[in-house]
Amino acid sequence: MLAVAAAVAIAFFSLTPAGDSAMGHLSIFKGLAKLFFDDWSQVDKFGHFLAYTVLGALSAFGVRLIGKTAIVFTILAVSITLYGGLLEILQGFFPERSRSLADLFANMLGVLTGFGLAELAHMVLKRYKI
Repeated sequence: MLAVAAAVAIAFFSLTPAGDSAMGHLSIFKGLAKLFFDDWSQVDKFGHFLAYTVLGALSAFGVRLIGKTAIVFTILAVSITLYGGLLEILQGFFPERSRSLADLFANMLGVLTGFGLAELAHMVLKRYKI
């Protein structure tokens, strides 16, 4: 349920005018973008990465808890990446939005990071029998 909520939130913020989006209000990310990219204007890429890290982690952790196989993880990762790609395409039809391969790349890195974090969390929970 949390992964679905994250996917809906991502779609909402991806398709609303930039001035109304969460990124317009999250100036703390400017410092992080400056740190990682040496350019505060890349705050958008950091937002994409963070959003898809959360979506990937929630999705992968949920699937991991019910004990699915590696093929399910692969399908899930590809599905989330395609979802991000679809949103990037749709952004071209909305005011103040544009399509970006760099955003899609940030999405994909976020999904991979989220999957890694979910696996790490699962291993820790299993190790300590939580």
